[in-house]
Amino acid sequence: KYNMRKLCEEALRDYSPTFAYKEIEGDNFSSATYVHPRVQILETEILLPNEKDLGLGIVTEVLNQGKRLNICNFHGRWKPGDKRDTLEREEQSKRIIQYFSSVSGPKIIGGDFNLDIETESVRMLEAAGYRNLIREYRVRTTRNRIAWEMYPETPQLHSDFIFVSPDVSVASLEVPEIVISDHLPMILNVN
Repeated sequence: KYNMRKLCEEALRDYSPTFAYKEIEGDNFSSATYVHPRVQILETEILLPNEKDLGLGIVTEVLNQGKRLNICNFHGRWKPGDKRDTLEREEQSKRIIQYFSSVSGPKIIGGDFNLDIETESVRMLEAAGYRNLIREYRVRTTRNRIAWEMYPETPQLHSDFIFVSPDVSVASLEVPEIVISDHLPMILNVN
């Protein structure tokens, strides 16, 4: 089995990394954000670091070409594996909305939320004014055969999302069918 952190450090040698880790119900829960050397990091904060029943996020405020941008790399609670609403998943969405309500400037919130697209947890973020780019761009799936082989009785088409505040000018979103894990990569370009 490969070591993802080592692989990323080799591939992204000049990038500035931020790591976050906690245990949830005995499972290792980790996240990493890598920032290009041309982009200035203004501040980094870990979102929900001590909440044992909720996911984990890395919030990075960057300055790029004179413009500020807030980016959250979020990894949502994965249990149960069905991606439907639970009290914990709804609380995650509430806490993300609460956190970003006091953050000024453009916001991008993306990652593996471990949610189906038709959940109240997703609708809460949409109702808070965030554009759901997976819905908006009609992304058919963010998963692949690895996920479908793990859950053959309930094929899950979505788990990963990118939400942006209305002041983010989106140039493009791609979710190419590249099998590198049970999730497809999401590539967002903003103006």
